[in-house]
Amino acid sequence: MPKFRLDEIVLVSHKEGRGRQIKFHPLATIIKGPNDTGKSSMIKSIWETFGAVAPNVHPRWRYANVSSLVTFQVDDERFAIFRSGSSYSLFNSHNSLIGTYHSVTNDLGPQLASIFNFQLRLVDQKKEVKIPPPAFLLLPFYLDQDQSWSKNWWSFKNLSQFK
Repeated sequence: MPKFRLDEIVLVSHKEGRGRQIKFHPLATIIKGPNDTGKSSMIKSIWETFGAVAPNVHPRWRYANVSSLVTFQVDDERFAIFRSGSSYSLFNSHNSLIGTYHSVTNDLGPQLASIFNFQLRLVDQKKEVKIPPPAFLLLPFYLDQDQSWSKNWWSFKNLSQFK
């Protein structure tokens, strides 16, 4: 598996007229603060930017309609991914658009699988072999505080499209 590193996330709510930029340290970043300050929502936004939606997202965060931009590296090659609503745009190290996607499973997933050299293939409900969406790539690296303690491998929504 290639080396993956998060560099930064930018979160913007046009609805609330607020934004936040968080830069990640190359080795480790600790997110800390009092309860109800948005730590979990920020972390869930990282994964949602990649098309992997956590089962429980705070209603205030959903209401804020947050758009997000995550810059990241895969084997020292820099990329950026932008999510606004159900639209995802992926950029290369020269900030050139690789593509804009509206389907996570059919469009964004295969593109990210190529970048991450994610070669898993699964049989869907229609018995077709498919590249699974990004949630399957990210699943081993995220334990959702609301679901993962009681349900194994349940950190993201819509995992049941594959048996």
